[in-house]
Amino acid sequence: MKTHTHYPVGRRPLSLGRPFRPPVACTILAVDVSASMSTTVAAPSGRTDLSKLDAAKEAAVLLARHKAIHTPADRLGVVGFGSRAFVATPPVLCGHPKIAERIHGLRIDGSTNLEAGLVLALSFLERTPRYVLKQATILTDGQPDSRQGLPSLIDRAKASRVRIHTIGVGRPGSTDLDEELLRQLAGATHGGTYRRVTDLNELVLALRVVG
Repeated sequence: MKTHTHYPVGRRPLSLGRPFRPPVACTILAVDVSASMSTTVAAPSGRTDLSKLDAAKEAAVLLARHKAIHTPADRLGVVGFGSRAFVATPPVLCGHPKIAERIHGLRIDGSTNLEAGLVLALSFLERTPRYVLKQATILTDGQPDSRQGLPSLIDRAKASRVRIHTIGVGRPGSTDLDEELLRQLAGATHGGTYRRVTDLNELVLALRVVG
C-alpha cells in the first residue's frame, strides 16, 4: 500500500538538488584618479603607508581574485576618472590573466570628473543582459567638478536597473569628501549603499561587501 507525504498548505519540501547560486553580476568600478588620490592612507601593520590610488588598485585586484574563486561567472570592469574618463579594463571574467596588469595601469590625472566616469560605467552596463545583476561602484576622495548632469545619469541607471554603490575615502569630518552627495547617489537606486573608508583594510572589505 502506497503512502503519501502531505505538506502544509503553502509549503514545499526542501530541495536537496542543485545548491542556491546568486545571480551573475557585472560590476564596473569607477576609480577617482584626481591629484588628491596621491595622498596617503594607512596600510596594514608592517607596511609603509600608500597612496589612496595605490590602495584602490590593490583592493580592486584583491576583489577580482576573490570573485574569480567564489563567483567565477561574474565580470568586472574598471574605469578611471580624473580630468577625463577612460577605460582601464572593459568587463571581463575576474580570472582574466590581464586584469591585474590593467588595474595597476591607473595613473593620477588632474581633477574629479565624476560625471564622465559614471557615463562610461553606464555605457557598459546598459549593454548588459537584463538577467545580470548590474552594479556601478564609485570610489572617490573628493568633490566632483560638476554635478549638473548627475540627475539624468541616475535616471539612466534606474531605467537600466543599475545599482549604484559609492565609497568615500577620507577621515571622519573631512571637508574634502562630499559624503552627502555620495549618500544621495547610492540612495537613488534600489539596493545602492554608501561606505566611508579610512585605510586599505576597510577599502578591501568595502569592495568585497558590495561585490
